[in-house]
Amino acid sequence: VFLNDVPAHDGGGFLHFPKLGLRVLPKAGSAVLWRNLRPSGEPDPDSLHEGEPPFASEKLAMNVWVADRPFTLAAIQAWRERAQREQARPRSCGLVELD
Repeated sequence: VFLNDVPAHDGGGFLHFPKLGLRVLPKAGSAVLWRNLRPSGEPDPDSLHEGEPPFASEKLAMNVWVADRPFTLAAIQAWRERAQREQARPRSCGLVELD
């Protein structure tokens, strides 16, 4: 939830979702809602985001996290174990050796 406006002429202060090519300019009283997880419970890479600092003004925001299912230590550990297994798999880098 944005608590103040960041003027467009500031040039910064956006909420940026780089994988989606989306930048949201804060307006007082507006909010942005997204899911960090897919329905399977896996992290959604498209939810990667950053709060860009404003260049010449102030940005005030309030974060609210909402869970649609129990958020347990067991679920976190299971996700970490899956992520470690994925990282351990050999992957092709996509490079091809030319003659």
